[in-house]
Amino acid sequence: MLNMPLSADRFGLRLSGFYRKDPGFTTNVGTGHVNVNEATVDGGRLSLLAKFSDNVDLLITGLYQKTQADGPAQEDDKTDTLTPIYGERKFSAYFDPTFDMTIKTIAGTLNWKAGPGTLTQL
Repeated sequence: MLNMPLSADRFGLRLSGFYRKDPGFTTNVGTGHVNVNEATVDGGRLSLLAKFSDNVDLLITGLYQKTQADGPAQEDDKTDTLTPIYGERKFSAYFDPTFDMTIKTIAGTLNWKAGPGTLTQL
């Protein structure tokens, strides 16, 4: 994480990043692939705060996250008893369904202190 002023008492910047590797624990008995739901997740967040006056400030925030997995965390169970068909944490598919997701967001919040209250615009 990096947190720093860009201008004394007026502009500030915060940047943070992350990386995570999740171990897999499910098996696709159809392909024989073990630990099929192993995944990596990485990304970052950026925030910029601008104080235009003692009564008005603007916060802009952006997020980026990428998730990649070899397959789902699932188990094939019998419908009536919910007991595993192939064993604990096992499912059957003709292929290893992969998972790839990217999230990108940006948001802004404007605060204006006026008299006894604060007007907030998202």
